[in-house]
Amino acid sequence: MDRITVNTERPYDVVVGAGASQLLSDVTADRRVALIHPASLAEQARELNALLTDSVEIIVPDAEQAKTPECLLTCWQRLAEAGFTRDDLVVSLGGGATTDLAGLVAATWLRGVDVVHLPTTVLAMADAAIGGKTGINAPQGKNLIGAFHQPRLVLADTALGQEKLVGLFKLDKPE
Repeated sequence: MDRITVNTERPYDVVVGAGASQLLSDVTADRRVALIHPASLAEQARELNALLTDSVEIIVPDAEQAKTPECLLTCWQRLAEAGFTRDDLVVSLGGGATTDLAGLVAATWLRGVDVVHLPTTVLAMADAAIGGKTGINAPQGKNLIGAFHQPRLVLADTALGQEKLVGLFKLDKPE
């Protein structure tokens, strides 16, 4: 695995490689986690939940359907119901839309809580997870509502979703 430090006002690491998601427990120890992911990644979310001691699962629609004010409100409601505090942590698992939404949830909940991104697409790894750009769409246009909120950590696990890719492209399973 490779580790890159992004030097911002609050520096954070980006870890890239197969198995990077296993490092999630290093930052979630003794913290409650809101795991935000689309239903299509339920299996991967179950695997991640095994690494967590206390988590609330928030399932959101796939792709751009997750980037709505209604979905943002639902996430806030789930955090409120669970009594999330500033000591708690938001974790995203998904593509760019899920990453953008989860980042905005973290940026706006209690004026900002930590967020860890586990991007599952190359675009999310290169664009949405790094740089702190968050956002949702408004009826008038794409990404009109947002904030910059740097993640605490980005875990770009190149093995996430590997089985799906192997089947889709009929590739030999990597060793």
